[in-house]
Order: sequence, then C-alpha cells, then structure tokens
Amino acid sequence: MESAQDIPFPVRYATRISTDTSLNSSTVYKVLKDGADKFDVTLYRTFIDENGEERKFSFGTDADHAAEFHELTALKGTSYKGMYYSASKLPGELIDKLQQIGVQVTSTELPWYIIGSQMWANGILAVVTWSMVLTFLVSYFVSQTLAGRPDARRGEEDAR
Repeated sequence: MESAQDIPFPVRYATRISTDTSLNSSTVYKVLKDGADKFDVTLYRTFIDENGEERKFSFGTDADHAAEFHELTALKGTSYKGMYYSASKLPGELIDKLQQIGVQVTSTELPWYIIGSQMWANGILAVVTWSMVLTFLVSYFVSQTLAGRPDARRGEEDAR
C-alpha cells in the first residue's frame, strides 16, 4: 500500500500499467506522452536512473514543477511497467489506446487518508495546519474558562 511519503506528486489518481506481453517501452511512453498532451493531463512517475537514484518524470504540462525530467530520452532503458499518478482521471480514449497496444491499465482514486496525511506531516502545510488546530484549542479552552468564571465587577456590586 502506498503512503503519503511514497507519492511525491500533487495527485488524486493512481494508475498501474502492466502487460503479459513484451512491448517496446518507447511505444508505450509515446502513447502516454501524446495522450497527456492531447487531453491536457499530467502523468507523473518515478524511475531509477543509471546511477541507481530515484528520479521524477512527467508526461504533459508539469505546472507544479514536481518532476525533474520531461523528455522521453530520460526514460531510455527503463520499463514502462509500474505506477503512474495524475490529478484527474485518465480519459477513456487514452485508456482504450493503451489497451489496443496490449497494455493492462488499472486506475483508481487514492483514498483521502493517504493524501490527508501529507497535510499533517509534511512541509509548510503541516505547520499551518497544526498552528490552526492549536489556535482553535487554545481559543476554545480560554473561552470555556472565561465563561465559567463570574464577572469580577458583578460580584463587587452584589456585595454592596
């Protein structure tokens, strides 16, 4: 199962691409690139480069600049099989085109708790979220304390 730290992209959908046949990776990458451009969808994936380091690649427009590579030459020698991520559901026409060339495509929306955990644990968003929660809690307990305390002036007037 994926966790928030495993998904370094701004996405909502995960798509698994696999096959039982031996397809040329460049053919699949070309279909993905053309489909991403045609349907204005950004697909992200990670891959291991020749130095053994994990790299990030995007098909289509990477408005969030989450990927390091955008040219298909960066994927030379890597298998197309694996997980791809996108902010929106893949268009049916792109899925059909992939299935026509013999690729098995399984796409699903990521559960909210995977994406939500990033809000509580990563980066500046976590700081803002925790600040808001703590501010709310302090405000709540201060208001409860003040509501249960009798007014000092009122007590003095009653004593006269």
